[in-house]
Amino acid sequence: MEKKNNPAGAAIPSLSLAKVLLIVNPAAGSRLKRKKLGRIIEHLRRAASSLEIIYTTAVRDATRLVKEKRKDGWTLFLCAGGDGTINEIVNGMIDEDDPASDQTPSPPLGILPTGTGNGLAREIGLPLDPWKAYQALLSGTAKPIFLGRVTRQENPSGAKAHRYFVLLAGAGFDGYVSGWVERRSALLRKIPKLWVYFILGFIGLFVYRYPILHFTADGASYTGSTGVVARARLIAGPFIFSPLSDLRARSLILCLVKPAGPLGYFGMLLPLLFRRKPGKEVQYVEGKVIEAAGEGIIHADGETIGPLPARFTLSEKPIYLVYPKPE
Repeated sequence: MEKKNNPAGAAIPSLSLAKVLLIVNPAAGSRLKRKKLGRIIEHLRRAASSLEIIYTTAVRDATRLVKEKRKDGWTLFLCAGGDGTINEIVNGMIDEDDPASDQTPSPPLGILPTGTGNGLAREIGLPLDPWKAYQALLSGTAKPIFLGRVTRQENPSGAKAHRYFVLLAGAGFDGYVSGWVERRSALLRKIPKLWVYFILGFIGLFVYRYPILHFTADGASYTGSTGVVARARLIAGPFIFSPLSDLRARSLILCLVKPAGPLGYFGMLLPLLFRRKPGKEVQYVEGKVIEAAGEGIIHADGETIGPLPARFTLSEKPIYLVYPKPE
């Protein structure tokens, strides 16, 4: 076990193929990418001492399956899917309400990018070809990252609900589009999900009502039409939306979109599309506790989780993500 460069102070798990759990989302991404999993599975059957493969069949399936299996002595989790599947897996890996989880930490998580956006793979410099990504993971290093956490009141009795995210969460225009994408028609489900985001996002510019939302970051107040709480730099593929973010940092970045209306959003989005960085309409605020209120829908890694208000913080415990070896 290696202990250096670990902000959590715990031992960093070594990378081992002794007992591998491969979680596959059979609906993620393109058929071509999913076909490449066969070669990876063949290699794992030879290289791993023990291998189990499970396929998701419904929303939140991966969260349930990982929760059931996380204490079974696995040495490596592998995710073959997109960012939504990764989000489900990490929500199954971490349980900060269970004191016993300190004694049985989850194994490292490796990513086999078979989705369309593959934001986390891009963020850590992992090849987007699943076979090349697998080869990079075999020589990679497990590093601790801290998840973002959304807490919202689930019902009038005061019960709280947590949802963790790896890349970003927020409310406003992006929450509106995420909810629309989840409710998309059968026809749009035949189109890659990332393209559906672009299509419905463009239409949404003209039908969204742009209510003003209220935010606090470590007690200081802000307003805007959208607030994105970012852990990662990238959004919607290769576009840099939050240049100050770092998965391993112990703070959140609130990306506050100030203008309201299609023209203001075009002023932000056009530089993002053509220069891969947003326009000056985005204000960046660093904080450890961010609260949001107003009329808006919250999403976490593109998955809708409910209406505002909400509180955004960091997980106290890390998970371990396999990074490729730097070139």
